[in-house]
Amino acid sequence: MAKRKRADSTAAERQRRSRDRKRDARKALKEQADSELPPDLVTEPVTPPVTVQEIVHELGKLYAEARAGIRGRLDAGDANRLANVLAIALRGHDAFLIEGRIADLEKRLPAAAAGGPPLRIVR
Repeated sequence: MAKRKRADSTAAERQRRSRDRKRDARKALKEQADSELPPDLVTEPVTPPVTVQEIVHELGKLYAEARAGIRGRLDAGDANRLANVLAIALRGHDAFLIEGRIADLEKRLPAAAAGGPPLRIVR
């Protein structure tokens, strides 16, 4: 029984050392990647685009960077991922606007039914 307990603790020790080595390797790779960034890519935190105009502007900048990708500015795969994130943000913004318009119509609907001002559809 004592041998088995010792074998179990040795196995647990090997697993712990393996986890520690993997963690240290990931940490070293991250530090190496951070130190190898060109100075023009090290920037301050970016504020996300909020309005439709800002999102479209970011998509335009992204397109320009991807087009310059042949010269090493932005990989096509990275550009695709970023464009997908911006497209999702744009759909979310549209849904938010539509939700607000529906809520406004729902508020005005009882007033129109009670003889209030008629609903006016604005496009």
